[in-house]
Amino acid sequence: DEVAGLVRRGLDEGRFIAEETAEALPTSQAFYALLHIDDLHSARALSEAMLADAQTRGSVVSVMAATAHRGTAALRRGDLAQAEADSRYARELATEHNLSYPIPIITSYLALTLLHRGELDQAAAVLNQVPLMPTVADTPAGPLLLEARGQVHLACGQRELAIADLRRCGQIANRARLYNPNSFGWRSALALALALALAPE
Repeated sequence: DEVAGLVRRGLDEGRFIAEETAEALPTSQAFYALLHIDDLHSARALSEAMLADAQTRGSVVSVMAATAHRGTAALRRGDLAQAEADSRYARELATEHNLSYPIPIITSYLALTLLHRGELDQAAAVLNQVPLMPTVADTPAGPLLLEARGQVHLACGQRELAIADLRRCGQIANRARLYNPNSFGWRSALALALALALAPE
């Protein structure tokens, strides 16, 4: 309740976005705060407000970010069709305009969406298109990509690959003090992978 109240106060009934635009970093921080307290209705509403601002100003970066945010909220809600459509569109925009940093993040959420839809081959294919570059590995994008890759490996029965990716995800996340399991759920996935690896054939 305290977090939601602070976000509402900061956004000031839309005045913050009107004055600072959707590109202002606190706008995205507000979105993730709402996402991580599972206020998914408000998170979606904020992503829609960001998208409206971005379209009004003709900002490709903001349209990409707002669409990706909306897709992430849709994934959390279980609206997989919306999540896939938004993630694909955001990734196309990022690729077309050489916005390299968000591509691993968007790809991670797209792969998880495809995984939940049972499209394992497609999930693996989109992840294979995005190698984990050294410049990305120690940013928040690194653990996201590794966690998604680990979960897809696990679903495909590739337990050793899953364990390796999830352990590396945990190492990077812990170094960055990113402990919240609502941000990175590698521990649960790793526990499942280890349990399966230790189970008798």
